[in-house]
Amino acid sequence: MTERIDARLGYSSRYYRRPVDRAAPWKAMYVQGNPDVPRGGVIVPVEGDRWLVTLIGQGDHQPPTGEQEWLVFAASLRSGELSDALKDAEPLSDAVAFRATANEWTHFERVRPWPRGLLVVGDALCRFNPVYGHGMTIAALQAQAIAGRLTGREPADITARTPGIQQAVAKCLKPAWLIATGEDSRYPDTDGPRPGRLGRMQQDYLARVLAATNTDPVVAGAFFAVLSLNRPPQTLLTPRIATRALRTPSPRG
Repeated sequence: MTERIDARLGYSSRYYRRPVDRAAPWKAMYVQGNPDVPRGGVIVPVEGDRWLVTLIGQGDHQPPTGEQEWLVFAASLRSGELSDALKDAEPLSDAVAFRATANEWTHFERVRPWPRGLLVVGDALCRFNPVYGHGMTIAALQAQAIAGRLTGREPADITARTPGIQQAVAKCLKPAWLIATGEDSRYPDTDGPRPGRLGRMQQDYLARVLAATNTDPVVAGAFFAVLSLNRPPQTLLTPRIATRALRTPSPRG
């Protein structure tokens, strides 16, 4: 069985020469979209006094690659900061688009009987919307899970243990899957099953966590630890974090 949740997210990236004669009050920038305005953009510094600039859009709001259309899209974001930053920056490359961002998990761990010696890992097992940056971390966690179960084993023993190893590899996916699909399910145009009552409650709570992250360093530290998969999602439900998050005014207000 394959689960598929596709927010129909697309992005378009290009390099710019960073303007060195204008001091900016920021080092990197992220203009975030939301379900009402599903457009965003990112500027991150890279080597050689360059910026990597990415425009993001969902559904019918796919960022273009044509020069003038690209700049018009950048100017249409919720904040004009990103478009303003590009006015004095020199483009160094054409824009390149990427559209295959669906979350897909093929549940090989549920197959019975499991073929001896077979192990499915990486994107063949599960792939995520790359905007969350989980792919390489999940690959490393899978490698750790496999190594921990192969060290010191004889080849014949390894072959017999692959069903259990496949189960262990699948467990590595759950935190990243919950994060990616929970957020992607917020958008009305997302293809895939809609969240139930519990899922909607989780989304509402996470919206408060995100709002608190903007102003509360304790919540921000916990959120980014979970987002980077250094801590389990349950970290955001501890009394210390929940109290701070629930004190934050609802973002919908």
